[in-house]
Amino acid sequence: MTRKGLVAGLCAFGVAGVASAAPQISAPKMASLQVMDTTPVVVRGWGFEGRERVSVVLNAGREWESKVKMTTDAGVFRVKFADSLGSCERLSIRAWGSRGSRARVLTPRYQVGCLSTTRGGTSANPTR
Repeated sequence: MTRKGLVAGLCAFGVAGVASAAPQISAPKMASLQVMDTTPVVVRGWGFEGRERVSVVLNAGREWESKVKMTTDAGVFRVKFADSLGSCERLSIRAWGSRGSRARVLTPRYQVGCLSTTRGGTSANPTR
């Protein structure tokens, strides 16, 4: 073995050793919610702590409903509410876990296809 080969081999070994000794940095786990259906409202949550008790509150205008669910070992849950919502209803869903996980989802205030084209802004059947 030549001297250049020995130096190159030691350098490669040293770089591999440093790379394997470096701490693994990963993104923090973030709790999230997704509305799966609106008739009735079905919500899926993930990124929560495993076996965490999660309170989920659905707010649609003046009405609200709450449920409590236990997540799986992987931190996932699914909750089905009794309420059904129209496609243009605004809703807010909040979830907070017993171990500090938190998530929320809000529908946009103005949704495409839900705005009236009349001058008054509320009637779908203009009488003029």
